[in-house]
Amino acid sequence: MKKTANNSGFTLIELLIVFAVIAVLTTLAALNIQGQLLKVRDAKRKSDLKEIKNAVALFYNAQGAYPRDDVQAQIHYIFACGGAMTSDCTWGQQWTYNGTTYMNVLPADPINIYPQAYGYRKLDTDNFLLWTVLEYKTDSQATTSRSNCNYVFNLANVHAQGWGSYTALTGVDPAQQPGLYVVCP
Repeated sequence: MKKTANNSGFTLIELLIVFAVIAVLTTLAALNIQGQLLKVRDAKRKSDLKEIKNAVALFYNAQGAYPRDDVQAQIHYIFACGGAMTSDCTWGQQWTYNGTTYMNVLPADPINIYPQAYGYRKLDTDNFLLWTVLEYKTDSQATTSRSNCNYVFNLANVHAQGWGSYTALTGVDPAQQPGLYVVCP
């Protein structure tokens, strides 16, 4: 009696092909998730800057002027915390001035490592800029935000204020920086 081999299993080639297909699908899924995380963090950045803009407007209404700014290690802070505008308001901490709380938490960028950090600059009595660099560099709202604040960019250039350390550090004109998202009054 002749014994026949039972060949009901998978060959090595078939198993390798299945593993390769699974690896490719896993990589594509991971890349898609990574792209979505960028967009979620950018949406938070835009929302945060709008909230900060509203708080700056409240400060202006109460104090008659926009808060001063301060630059420490390429991070631009709101200089209006404490009792007599004598300290920086730290991103991620409470913003209180003269007993009035303007924000329970002055938002910090989700990554908060330069250039993914928020910046504030008072240009004159009527103008200020808030900004961040979005991770999704081709976001159309970044371009729109720069167009909406173009007069403030021009003011910054005329007064030679607002972007000194940014331009010195990056060598890039901020109006042309991919992903630069700005908010102005």
